Amino acid sequence: MKLQEVTSTVPLFLLNVLKTIYTIQMNQGILFARIRNIGRRKFGSGTLF
Repeated sequence: MKLQEVTSTVPLFLLNVLKTIYTIQMNQGILFARIRNIGRRKFGSGTLF
């Protein structure tokens, strides 16, 4: 691989990694919000969540 090829593929790779991490965190946030809502319905407001 030439240096030019490396410099053009690395930012793209990092961008994809960041996008993946961001998407996972967003999905986890939605999941935790759902768990909290279910917890509130089942146990009331006096829970750890």
